[in-house]
Amino acid sequence: MQKQERREWRHPKKEINSEHQQTQDITNEGCDIRKYSISELKSRPGGGDETTLKVEEPGGKLEKKRQPPVEFSTKKRNMPHLRWESNRDNQEGNRDSITSTTTHKKQRKTTGTTIIRICHRCSQLCASYEEQTEEIHIWRSCHHHGLFSNFTLALTFIKEHFRDDGRVAVAIDWSNLKTYPTPNNTNLWNMLFMQPFTTSGQSVRLARNLLISSEFPGDFTHSSGVSDRGGDINPKVLLQGRNLVLQHIRVRPHIQEKALKFIRGKLRRGMFPKILAVHIRRTDKHTESRLNFMLQYLDIYYMIQNHLRKNGYDAFFLCTDDRKLKSFMVAKAGKTCIIYNSRLSQLDHVPPHFDENIDGYSKAEDVLVEVLCMASCSGFVSTLSNVANAVLFFANDQNLIKNHVYLHNLAARSLYG
Repeated sequence: MQKQERREWRHPKKEINSEHQQTQDITNEGCDIRKYSISELKSRPGGGDETTLKVEEPGGKLEKKRQPPVEFSTKKRNMPHLRWESNRDNQEGNRDSITSTTTHKKQRKTTGTTIIRICHRCSQLCASYEEQTEEIHIWRSCHHHGLFSNFTLALTFIKEHFRDDGRVAVAIDWSNLKTYPTPNNTNLWNMLFMQPFTTSGQSVRLARNLLISSEFPGDFTHSSGVSDRGGDINPKVLLQGRNLVLQHIRVRPHIQEKALKFIRGKLRRGMFPKILAVHIRRTDKHTESRLNFMLQYLDIYYMIQNHLRKNGYDAFFLCTDDRKLKSFMVAKAGKTCIIYNSRLSQLDHVPPHFDENIDGYSKAEDVLVEVLCMASCSGFVSTLSNVANAVLFFANDQNLIKNHVYLHNLAARSLYG
């Protein structure tokens, strides 16, 4: 009996005319999101099936243009596990918790095209949507402020545009931030985080509709935990932020390694087993929060020392944008004050993100590493700021959240309690 030749089966959707494969990589290798203008879209080669692209010009409205399919390539890379968060799911009673190593492994498969993968953050299961993504929504930030102010807006954009069915992929473009300039306008988000659609396991190679927006996406926190007007962080906002970070945010491996190195070397020493994280936002924050300036340097020192003694902390990890306060606390507290060698402005009342003399990427990396390190501590004292909110969103377990107190509340307790 004559043997039949085996033919490789190919999905009909994957057989795309090579003439129309205009691949733009916005994913894992640190590449930028391409800035599409109307003129560029008009110059793209024609032929084949056409689709509608939604493109927003800098000062105009959304315009619809008939153009060939836009394709994106996604290289599936292994996503390392945040090792200092490996036990979080066990503490919170997650039944699907799986202790994983530093490599990203396939743990199980289901029927159909949905593949279950292990996220490197908190060992959480997430679904990979294959060939289902129809639209790509990109937010190009024009919000020239601090890193975690932009981070909060990015979370808001993800919250509003992400769909559970996997048909909409979300991407962030931070290539034009004046407060964090990068060489050749490299996308800063790709240098610090993986794109949201990558963490969801979505394949955007066959997506046809592209929406680029530079509009203000809103703020899901409504200034809660950020300013005097918003007050202390709302529990609902805290829960929303933690869920968004858990589901969509993955920190780049080199940032994780830098944070882990500092944690092992400074925050996990035998002589200091229990560390209190302290974040004090000052400099130009008086326009939003006068509560951050209610105490003098010496008052802050005695307040922290009293909190350490009452709650059994061995030392505190100080993060601040005020270089004078940092120097004062190190001189006063000695070895019990642990600091990260972050770059601060030498100008009075100027935060690092507004100082053009500091390298854009370096100051962004500094504040992200500090947030990850503070999130690994046993307790937290803070002023009102987006950075303080981010620490709570990234917190490894509920202990840091339970042991969080605002500095102005601490002052009120000592004054009236």
